[in-house]
Amino acid sequence: MNTIANHLAVTRVTMCLVYRKLLRFNIILLLSLILLGKEAMSQGGEEFPVTGRDRIIDPDVRTNWDMLWGDAPSISPDGKYAAWIMYKANKGIMLVISRIDGTWRRELCDPGPGFFASSGRHYISKGFGKWCIVPLGEEPQYLEEFFNLKCDKTGHWVIGQKKSDSNVVVKDLLTNSTRQLEAMEELCLNNTEDWLLGKLSGDSHTLVLHHLQTGKTISYVGVQDYILSNDGRAILVRLNTEKGVKLQYISLPDGRKSLVYASVDSSELLNYTMDEAGNGISFTLRDKKSRHAAEGGYSYWYYRLGDAQARCLVKDGSPGIPANAKLTFQTPRFTRDGRYLLFLLQPDSLAPNEQTKGAVQVDVWGYQDALLYTSQTADYNPAQFFYTAVVPVAGGVVSTLVQERLENLFVEPEQIGGDYAVVAKKMVGDRFWEYKRDSVWLVSFLNGSRKLLPFVKADVLEIDKHGKSVIAFDSYRGRHFYRYNIASGQELNLSANIPDWTLGVENPFFIGWQETEKAVNPVIAARTENGSQLLVYDSYDIWQIDLSGQKKAINLTNGYGRKREIVFRLATPENARISTTGSHLLTAFSERTKANGFYFTTKEDPDSLCMGPFFFAHRRLVLNSWMGDPYGPGMLPLKAARSNAWIVKRESATDAPNLFYTNDFKTFRQLTNLQPQREYNWYTTELVHFRQADGVQNQGVLFKPTNFDSTKKYPVLYYCYEQYSYLLNKFIIADVSEVGKPNIPWFVSRGYLVFTPDHYFRKGSRYKSVLLAAEGAVKELTKRSYVDGSRLGIMGLSQGGGFTNHIITHSKLFAAAFEGCGVSDQVSGALQLMGTGFDGAGSRLSISEPLWGSNMWDQPEQWVTESPVVLAHRVSTPLLISHNKADGAVKFDHALAMFTAMRRLGKKVWLLQYDEGSHGLDGKEALDQTIRMTQYFDHYLKGAPPPRWMTQGIPHGLKGKDRALDLDTTGRQP
Repeated sequence: MNTIANHLAVTRVTMCLVYRKLLRFNIILLLSLILLGKEAMSQGGEEFPVTGRDRIIDPDVRTNWDMLWGDAPSISPDGKYAAWIMYKANKGIMLVISRIDGTWRRELCDPGPGFFASSGRHYISKGFGKWCIVPLGEEPQYLEEFFNLKCDKTGHWVIGQKKSDSNVVVKDLLTNSTRQLEAMEELCLNNTEDWLLGKLSGDSHTLVLHHLQTGKTISYVGVQDYILSNDGRAILVRLNTEKGVKLQYISLPDGRKSLVYASVDSSELLNYTMDEAGNGISFTLRDKKSRHAAEGGYSYWYYRLGDAQARCLVKDGSPGIPANAKLTFQTPRFTRDGRYLLFLLQPDSLAPNEQTKGAVQVDVWGYQDALLYTSQTADYNPAQFFYTAVVPVAGGVVSTLVQERLENLFVEPEQIGGDYAVVAKKMVGDRFWEYKRDSVWLVSFLNGSRKLLPFVKADVLEIDKHGKSVIAFDSYRGRHFYRYNIASGQELNLSANIPDWTLGVENPFFIGWQETEKAVNPVIAARTENGSQLLVYDSYDIWQIDLSGQKKAINLTNGYGRKREIVFRLATPENARISTTGSHLLTAFSERTKANGFYFTTKEDPDSLCMGPFFFAHRRLVLNSWMGDPYGPGMLPLKAARSNAWIVKRESATDAPNLFYTNDFKTFRQLTNLQPQREYNWYTTELVHFRQADGVQNQGVLFKPTNFDSTKKYPVLYYCYEQYSYLLNKFIIADVSEVGKPNIPWFVSRGYLVFTPDHYFRKGSRYKSVLLAAEGAVKELTKRSYVDGSRLGIMGLSQGGGFTNHIITHSKLFAAAFEGCGVSDQVSGALQLMGTGFDGAGSRLSISEPLWGSNMWDQPEQWVTESPVVLAHRVSTPLLISHNKADGAVKFDHALAMFTAMRRLGKKVWLLQYDEGSHGLDGKEALDQTIRMTQYFDHYLKGAPPPRWMTQGIPHGLKGKDRALDLDTTGRQP
């Protein structure tokens, strides 16, 4: 037994029912992995080491580990109880509810995530339709005699239907009392959760409303449909009566009725909606004489509570509607204050056209087309536009605002207050090379007049809640926030005291771009409760912007972050509402040391609460990064609603994620103690600093096995993508290599060192920048006595695959290379369509050119030299390619091109194509790829015998029949 296959055997899989939305592998897939592992084991392999320090990670590791699972934990309002979900190897998914001090604890099998009732008395959970009410400190109560249960967000009411007779039971958890109602279907709660609604069983046209607080029940017969007002004080019902359709407004809870509309023979009621306050109603009628939508015949009507009857607000031909436009059947929408109605107008000539007799089906592409042919819809006609229009509900002339065919952006109607809207015309579009300045227009609802606003590139754009001024972040004019006063026409720089080009989160790894060219993320971190101030980020610190302009902008972190290269973020979700008083809890991440922790704001420098070699939470928030947070941004601290009590999740390279309780962020009580990695040869990390040939000081993380011996020589796998130095204190879940990421623990446990560097991208030479990082990193790593410079491997997927292709065509640093789904030809890659299909596919050129910072006609030599397939004759490194025909991100043609070129040149190259894969792999395909990757690197970097698939291949006729994972014992070399 002498192959890798035994390492990969699935020797033990826990088969249990698991919560479907949380468990990654379902039972069928687990069975497939068992069969796959058994087949591999039957072909021979090394024995598993038996000690925890040396045990190798195997494919069933995820099902054998105890670990936190799924959604975030929860904490009771008083901060005395916590709940979390975990996966236990012998039991499956478990819900744990525990008193913080550990004096009471319950584990429930197979529930879904639940919540603590706001009363603080109960925890409520549901899994597989099985509801469980847990009185805190007592035994769980399973409501197995009920189905179709509902629960309000506060945990006051639990509603369910009895399995015996479908009668509805309402349980008051505060008083422990119950009431029984008739059998109903389609149960739901309204927005305010004051009312329970349902259709009477056996009579789908009888609507029943039950007021939970008072116990009052109201029924309405002949109900075809209904909508509820946002405040829960009214319901609008569509009734079918003997005399026709009625639209009726019903006040709640008194049941007072108002007739909104009664049908007439010539019209058909299509849709209806209410304004935010629930006082105004709009509905659409269609003239029955119209045969289809394109002929028009629509009219929009308005009814206000208290009016004697509805009135026609607008119809085809109303004043202000362009002569070539008609109303549409789509539901109009009210502005926030309910004073205006916004709707779409369609071109008058959109009636169905009969195909010309004898016409052929031909695509005609023209170089002057505004949109690429594949981006055009079936009804596309550049001479015709769908307008967005507005009319006052009090009556008046229609004003047209937006021509959507010109790709104008429009603020959502529900966000508009006052008499104006902002229309932002973005000019990048499909013909990005013809870029003209974006334009932002103030449009009047009163008369349709337009006024050009002074913003150049508005990345944040909104009208204040009073409709008096326009707020914008202009990334072209110094990256400042501006307020434009609508009445006076004056503009005020709200952040004038902040140095130009400071605000906004920019990507520090992009070098050489001008300030006006940089892609900057103007993140609104939070708003104050009264909406008068914004809290916004720069790359390090947090600023408070006064929207009135009467106060200067304040640096809440006093520039501490920029001085010390610490990234501060509010420990709240983006755009939250926060208090204007007191300190704010911050997450902090050191770019120098990768330490992570928490601070509080003070009147001067922020106060450090805890900071260390851990990972709690860190959000990068940078644009021009395809990586995002591939290993997760961590968990923001979770605060109890009525107590200064928090739950945090902490991890490190050598400690699995666990939950902790704190009330000061200085001392922590551990709630969970999950350390499954201690059963395996895990990893430690080291932050490596190195200098590139262009002078850039760079960083990377070196992963070493727990049983590392500095007197030995180790092979190294170089993993390239964008920036991975932040992984220094991250705990990477052990798994097979799936969905575009080689699994680092898998390879480290097998005796490899793995290195993950950062990459700085220079304008116009993206791939060359990656090569500079590789050369600098290898130079530094090979200074270490335990690194075997002759046994270096490189691997990368997606754009990392393209990086790998480029590096092996420009250097002889690596003894073996693996690339997955990577680009091999920059020219064709930029000129191809996105996606796997044809219809609706856009051009990749609009992405490629800005990312590279150049175009191929101004710098043809650069684009050619960054196209690996052109330089395939230089390759001396064996290459394993994994790429799939269904890849919509990078075409399979790139793999074919690289493989064909290297094959033609007599280079060592293999290509894996998985029928069930796309841009990456999952499940059993990922396991198969991981086996082959490991065998491949073991052969070239460890001297292991090659597998038969490398020496003899697998003929097409044996696809799916012979995996050829066994070692080639004939002595043949690949």
